[in-house]
Amino acid sequence: MISAVAGSVLPGRPVVLVVMSGGPVDISFAKADSRIQSILWVGYPGQAGGQAITEIIFGDHNPGMKVSLIIDCSSNVEDFTVMSGYLLH
Repeated sequence: MISAVAGSVLPGRPVVLVVMSGGPVDISFAKADSRIQSILWVGYPGQAGGQAITEIIFGDHNPGMKVSLIIDCSSNVEDFTVMSGYLLH
């Protein structure tokens, strides 16, 4: 479905994949799709999340690298240890 949406965008227009997830999601297909130019992982953004995401995408707000998680896109999924439990401690 994401590839179909990306394919419907006019040529030369950027496509941003917004992932709303609190856990791991395999989005390796997006790395190989040249139409998807950016990936924005937002977790669970809450009530005002839609407005915040819009402001970031359209450049009205710069989060200033205030991120709590950095994902190394050069690594393979197979390199990560299998997570069998998601309990909060």
